[in-house]
Amino acid sequence: MLEAENVVLRYARPDGGQQIVLDHVNLTIEQGERWAVIGPSGCGKSSLLHLLAGLAQPNSGEVVYQGQQLKKPHPEISVILQEYGLFPWKTVAQNVALPLLLQKRQKKEIKERTNDLLQMLQLGEHAKKYPAQLSGGQRQRIGIARSLAVRPKFVVCDEAVSALDVSIQSQIINLLQDLKEQQNLTYLFITHDLSVVRYVSDRIGVMYLGNMVELAPAQEIFDRPMHPYTQALIAAIPTVDSRDGELKIIEGDIPSPVNPPVGCKFHTRCDYCTEICRHVMPEWEEISSGHFAACHHMHEISG
Repeated sequence: MLEAENVVLRYARPDGGQQIVLDHVNLTIEQGERWAVIGPSGCGKSSLLHLLAGLAQPNSGEVVYQGQQLKKPHPEISVILQEYGLFPWKTVAQNVALPLLLQKRQKKEIKERTNDLLQMLQLGEHAKKYPAQLSGGQRQRIGIARSLAVRPKFVVCDEAVSALDVSIQSQIINLLQDLKEQQNLTYLFITHDLSVVRYVSDRIGVMYLGNMVELAPAQEIFDRPMHPYTQALIAAIPTVDSRDGELKIIEGDIPSPVNPPVGCKFHTRCDYCTEICRHVMPEWEEISSGHFAACHHMHEISG
């Protein structure tokens, strides 16, 4: 359905130099899949979202949607924004109707579609209220309704549940899954929260400082992580059977994306680092069917 092929994205710096935000990233999303891209702040997740939604263009490589190069926003691609992305001075109904207004749909169609969505997402009684009058979960449902207004086929969820209470997160995740089944949607979740993505994704890509360091079916990421960064992320997930009450943490700070390390970008924080890691970027390798990683020592690590 959608492919990113060796995409590179650079931003101009105030000093006249360039910062590489995405460094030869590849991914393929099949129709009906639930994809997730995880990684820390500043790793390039949001920039990747912009490319896959047609909101930005790569400096090299290309994004292909349904066989056509994606050069601008596509009517079949929609985004659920972080922190809801609602206009506080517009009512619930006006927020949901906005994409249809921008597409200059007929008034009758706009009214019918908006009402249908409000009923579908249990917002009908709140149509004339303003976002500030509603709870976080209700505001997120408004964002979801708005993203579905144009009947998209591919939906990008940008930290769609990160601002919500855990119990509300579950409600929204279940809602998204129901909508997927009802409307045959394809999802891409952009997030930093591994404990959420294991329940919402079929495949997971792990990013670090602009590079995809591992990509695999979701269960495989948790059962058999091959990159040291992925292993560290999973080791840091809280579990009910933690005996000492302490979580494992990744030592050191994330290097500046303006001046990333030479070689493997994770080597400054990696327990397995050797001389080659400091000088040579590891190659992207398929370990097993659909499971890729980039690490000089992953075969030794995996045993």
